[in-house]
Formats: sequence, structure tokens, C-alpha cells
Amino acid sequence: MSTPDTAPVRRIDQAFLARTKDIAGFRATHGHLPSGRAKDDRERILGRWLNNLRTTHRGNTGKGPTLNPVRVQLLDELLPGWSDALPGNVADDSTFLERLEKVAAFKVENGRLPASSSKECDGLGAWLTRVKSAAIGKGNMAWNPAREALVRQHLPGWLAGDEK
Repeated sequence: MSTPDTAPVRRIDQAFLARTKDIAGFRATHGHLPSGRAKDDRERILGRWLNNLRTTHRGNTGKGPTLNPVRVQLLDELLPGWSDALPGNVADDSTFLERLEKVAAFKVENGRLPASSSKECDGLGAWLTRVKSAAIGKGNMAWNPAREALVRQHLPGWLAGDEK
């Protein structure tokens, strides 16, 4: 028989497991982790939940890391790479490429890149600013040679050091 102290923990753990499996299913269907900025309500809810876990895991709540190690282990097993995304980062390379392709299409259609100060194109201009910061070793977006090659391919001459 459960005591009042243990009953909520079981419910939370079952809810946590269910939500984690829901995100794993989303990833299996869509090929990427959900975004907290998505237009789709379901994806946005899942993405925000995952972002809150990342914040707690990194200790950005002012209390230090407080995510239960058992939960971290479950997330690592069911959602490999779940903690890779930092604020402003894209959780996986397929999402990075998708956004980069949207920026390139915007440039073809409009003859310019999206402005970082506007919200046009679902915030692509602000995302592009974070990409540029990552390319020079600043900010908090993951950067690697593969991403650099993709940017050079889709936006030739845009990165510092590219011939124009």
C-alpha cells in the first residue's frame, strides 16, 4: 500500500515516462526532437517540456542541477542527444539543415537574408545571427565542421573568411 508521500512520485514517474515515450514517438515519426517554438501545438508542448528538462539538467534554475539521475538515465536511453540542445541551439542536424534551407529559400525569393531584428520567416533572422556567432566561437549553438560545410554550401560567401 502506498503512503501519501510515495503515491505522487509514482504518478509523476508514470507521467514522466509517458511524456518521454511521446517525445520518442514524435522523433521516430518526424526525424527530429520537438521544438518549443513550433507552430504545431503538440510539437510546441512537447518541445517546451523538453526544454524545461534541459534547463533543470544544466542547473540554470539558480539551484544547480536538480534533475533526478534516474530521469536523466531514462532520457538518455529513450532520447539519445536530448540534452545536446542549449538555448538557441537546434537539437539535431536535420533540424539545422531544415532551417538553413529555409534561409536559403528566403534569400532566393527576397534577394536578401531575413533580418535578425524582425520576426519574419519564423525567426530565421535571429537564428541566423546565432549561427554566425557559433561560427566565430561565441554564443551557445553547437558548431562543428559539418555545420560549417552546410552553411558554406547553402550561403556561399556569408561566413567570415569566405571569398565574396
